[in-house]
Amino acid sequence: ALQISQALAGQLHDKVRAQAAVLRRRKTEQKLGSKAETQALQPVKIMLRHLNAVKEISHQAADQQEIACKENKKASIARDAAESKKKRAEIALRKLKGQFEEAM
Repeated sequence: ALQISQALAGQLHDKVRAQAAVLRRRKTEQKLGSKAETQALQPVKIMLRHLNAVKEISHQAADQQEIACKENKKASIARDAAESKKKRAEIALRKLKGQFEEAM
């Protein structure tokens, strides 16, 4: 009976060791798989960072373009106003010139 129980204990011990080896191997494979996944995702993460940077630059450029457009409109309005004043001044000058010539 003692020999049978020792034999069973030996077999059980062997099974436990084999199972432990399988678990260790699976854990190692999972770690390697996880590292491989991380390495495979690295270019994607870099690309996402670049895309986000480009997106931010695009938004900034659009904001600057909007500001420039508003400034251009203001400048256009100011130019139109200056041209209008110039025309009125020329008309007033012609009137004065005409009055001066009549007075002579």
